[in-house]
Amino acid sequence: MSQSDVADTSPTLEQGNPPDAEVTSVMRSILQAAPRDHATLWVELEQARSLNQQRVNRIYYLEQALDQALACLDELRERVQDQEVLEAQLALTEDFANVQQQAIVRLKQQLHQQQEKLAELEAQLESSYATSHATTMISKI
Repeated sequence: MSQSDVADTSPTLEQGNPPDAEVTSVMRSILQAAPRDHATLWVELEQARSLNQQRVNRIYYLEQALDQALACLDELRERVQDQEVLEAQLALTEDFANVQQQAIVRLKQQLHQQQEKLAELEAQLESSYATSHATTMISKI
């Protein structure tokens, strides 16, 4: 078999399988090694093609894994952003709750002060009423 026969029968780019370095190396050895038998050369060529296909498959699976990892990273970024938003909302809520708590404390203090004033006024009123009532009773006598 001549070099042109081997070149014509070997599948390369026409079949959609781009030759890598090993396939090219095997093809060169086929063309250069006239004493080797045809079957051995075909076995080596098929092994090189198989190795090439395995590499193509591996690259494909690695690309799929990379795509999945990138999608997972995007999802994690969204979760982190959501968590940051929730933490900011929680901080605002805590601040608002602190302001409300302070307002409640002030209102309780004001209520206590007003209750004390009311009690004093009631005591003064009762004292004034008792004095005025006593004065009225004395004047009637």
